Amino acid sequence: MSMVTEACPTATVSPSVFVVLRLL
Repeated sequence: MSMVTEACPTATVSPSVFVVLRLL
């Protein structure tokens, strides 16, 4: 979960990737 939080900026660039991570 920590990695996902640190990937916040990346999620902003790739919202699709963030959604996939949330599903996982």
